[in-house]
Amino acid sequence: MQSYALTYDEQLCAEAVARSRGIHVAGTSKVRQREGDNNVFFLGKKQGLPKKSEQTSQLQYRSDYSACVAEIVVSRLLNLAWTGCGKTEACDVGNYIEVRSVRNMNHGLVVRPRDSEYAPFVLVDVVGMGGTIRGWAWKSEVVKNGYAMAQGTDNPYWILRDRLHGATELLTIVADESYRRCREDMDL
Repeated sequence: MQSYALTYDEQLCAEAVARSRGIHVAGTSKVRQREGDNNVFFLGKKQGLPKKSEQTSQLQYRSDYSACVAEIVVSRLLNLAWTGCGKTEACDVGNYIEVRSVRNMNHGLVVRPRDSEYAPFVLVDVVGMGGTIRGWAWKSEVVKNGYAMAQGTDNPYWILRDRLHGATELLTIVADESYRRCREDMDL
């Protein structure tokens, strides 16, 4: 499997994006930033994380930080742009790859009904300040060969990591997609 350790600058970037993701989750109507000021104010109080409950905020931040680390790992290993640091609807890497992070080696890949049908989903184990790509799958494969988690509004599916495609197959998809996009650009 392919591994990557983040540089110090990448760690700082992941931290900043993780904090901003937590702020968006809290609700942008209650969050404001003074012009020319780098401090975030939530309900009039200066702080780094929004106050929901301190424990919930910390769990959300850890989850967002792990996601950012995983996205950077995939973008570096595949030599593609990290596109997940902007819009929440955008794919995480290269505008066509979705990344899922786990901190427990026993966890599998999770997809949700609202996720893209056309993006490969990459599973990354996040350990410390880096991660390892464990495999990938299409959403349709996870739904067909995986397990429904809990019945509810989200109805996510998950698949065991031993049923995922290897990282070398992902490199082939990236090369094919890059070639296709390059050809489209040349035809313009």
